[in-house]
Amino acid sequence: SDLTVPDDIKRICSFAMMAVKNMTSLDLKNVETMEKSALYKPTKLETITIPKELKKGTITGNNVTSGLQDGAFEECLKLKEYKVEAGNPDFEAVDGVLFSKDHTKLCYYPPAKEGVSYTIPTTVTELGQKAFQGANKLTSMVVPVGVKTIGIEAFRNMLNLEKVEFAKPSQVTDFKQDVFRSCVKLKEVVLPASITELASAFYECKELEKITVPDGSKLKKIKASAFTTNKKLKNFNFEGSCELETIESNAFFNAESLETFKFPKSVKKIELNAFSGC
Repeated sequence: SDLTVPDDIKRICSFAMMAVKNMTSLDLKNVETMEKSALYKPTKLETITIPKELKKGTITGNNVTSGLQDGAFEECLKLKEYKVEAGNPDFEAVDGVLFSKDHTKLCYYPPAKEGVSYTIPTTVTELGQKAFQGANKLTSMVVPVGVKTIGIEAFRNMLNLEKVEFAKPSQVTDFKQDVFRSCVKLKEVVLPASITELASAFYECKELEKITVPDGSKLKKIKASAFTTNKKLKNFNFEGSCELETIESNAFFNAESLETFKFPKSVKKIELNAFSGC
């Protein structure tokens, strides 16, 4: 069924619309604030309309939120299209994908959009939190050189994602928490040379076999427990020079398939149980 939010509703709080079963389209009408996870796991939702009153998210010093918060739409697996009402100053939809008005931020990609690949526009410098979460039709991704920031869980639960490529020279400096979490078919990743820290970005990527660190990498730290769930990881390859200095505790704990790890001469510190169980 189609749902239009009543005129007097201005704010939708976290998990307020949780596991709604029969809603196929949602018009947010006069809503001015969508909190994180405000819309969570709707079963049949295909279309979301962003009203002109819903602007980009802000958080004040007192943690009072307003606007469209990052991560407001979560696990909308049947969603095919975002629409934006004319006159919205902050957002625009292009082919069903929600962008900031100036197209520098890709906010949300509808998970059920047709196509096995998607080319992120070259104008984009930021991928929002959970931007591609649950986009199960996509099998490959190319992140263009302009992208500097990738939000938490941006590619989480992309169940058919097999390959990710970062166009060179990449400007991404870190992978935030759970960026590729539960991408269960992801087998190989070439890291951007610009990345400086590597944490648990690949949590529960059960088929991950190979990580390549390119020549000239600025990677300085592999953080604690970064690869503890990647039991099929065989190769962690350095193609040339690298600035790696620290491998934190349990970084490769129980990476039982790991066959090769050639330490760069820059490594200064290997913490407790970093390779225990390999």
